[in-house]
Amino acid sequence: MTKNLFYALLSTIIIGLFGGCAGKHASTTLADAQRQYEHAKQKVIAEDYAQATLDLEHFLADHPYSKYVTKAELLRIFSAYKDEEWDLAEVISKRFIERHPKNPNVDYAKYMLAMTFYQQRGGWSKDPTPKKKSIKAFKRLIREHPQ
Repeated sequence: MTKNLFYALLSTIIIGLFGGCAGKHASTTLADAQRQYEHAKQKVIAEDYAQATLDLEHFLADHPYSKYVTKAELLRIFSAYKDEEWDLAEVISKRFIERHPKNPNVDYAKYMLAMTFYQQRGGWSKDPTPKKKSIKAFKRLIREHPQ
């Protein structure tokens, strides 16, 4: 009986310790996520798009379940686009559209995808593929989001 009581008491202490730590860690993580997201957002405001894109990549790796994830993904699309990282903006846009098809801002991701194709077009003597992709992406955007 004493042995069972000892194990019950030990279990209670361990659960109490880990439970207390989990609560503190969760609130710290939320504060860290908000701070890290706001820092990246300030980089965008300062037009330091390359650093913002990198900071947002780190944010998404550090806080994959944060309430700021979709905002960070959209901001990362914008930052990559403004930094003229067309391929990266294309990949991020496609990923957002695939992962969040019902998100109220998916139309923005589709628009940015079309714009990345548009920016990749060359002169008339270049490969017409980006032009065709751009036209197709804009038509899809207008068809799916006429507003």
